Amino acid sequence: MDAQAEKQHLLDQINEYADPEYARVISRTIPSKLEVYGLRVLELREIVRAWRRAHKDVVAEDLLALAEALWDGQSREERMLALELLQHYAQYIPDLTWSTFEHWRRDLDNWELTRLLGVGVLGIWVLGDADARAQHLRDLIADEDVWSRRLGLVGALGLNRARKDASFPELTFASMDQV
Repeated sequence: MDAQAEKQHLLDQINEYADPEYARVISRTIPSKLEVYGLRVLELREIVRAWRRAHKDVVAEDLLALAEALWDGQSREERMLALELLQHYAQYIPDLTWSTFEHWRRDLDNWELTRLLGVGVLGIWVLGDADARAQHLRDLIADEDVWSRRLGLVGALGLNRARKDASFPELTFASMDQV
């Protein structure tokens, strides 16, 4: 799969749904340096469903390359599509590396993407090997960057939400004190 070609195909769909009036609303309510096309979450999920139907046998390497290409885009919608795709292929989330999260967290500047990344992806990733990966949440919680601390908070919430046999309340409480 050509990740850049797939990204362009998804960008074309983003452009089809673009709503300049809603883009102004989103830009006022969720300030960010990112370009905003004005897609609603339901429209983004519709794009993801269509992509999934067309790529039923996507392998982890291809999906992760597409997610990375989308995250490196210049718009809110590209990054949201990256995270929505990962959530729909949750079995591939453990294949992410910490360096991916290190890269992505440095781009965070709003709650919308921070919440999606933390709850929907980071928490699930930590759960894939909680003993080894929980320290990453602790490091985020202690980071000097406010968006990293917030990511740690929602990542801990995502971990607690996803885990059925036990939870990590100390991480959640520690992050609440830091944010």
